[in-house]
Amino acid sequence: MNSWLYILDEFKPLNVSYDEILHYLDKDPVKLLKLVLVAMDGELGDVENYRVYDVYRDPGEKELLIELLISCSIGEILAKIIASPNPQETLRKYYEREESRKHGVETVLSTRTDT
Repeated sequence: MNSWLYILDEFKPLNVSYDEILHYLDKDPVKLLKLVLVAMDGELGDVENYRVYDVYRDPGEKELLIELLISCSIGEILAKIIASPNPQETLRKYYEREESRKHGVETVLSTRTDT
């Protein structure tokens, strides 16, 4: 499984599996922040605070995006941890869902069978 950090309009590879990311989300969210900090190699400076801002998950496609809001020396930034074979597509789906939310519409997946 491919995993990526999307931050400051760049994709950076992460060495962590989909299952590990899910585990961190459920049991140890501080490890999500540590993934970001290691990938950024000190570029964020001191972190004052962070929180899981949003989660997008499509279990059928085994796609996961976790958005963190991080307050640090360079300001407030959003970092996205993405586990997906196609991170650009997962990011697109996430933004599409966000746009639907702004307009009060939830995206619904359905299966239609014509008889």
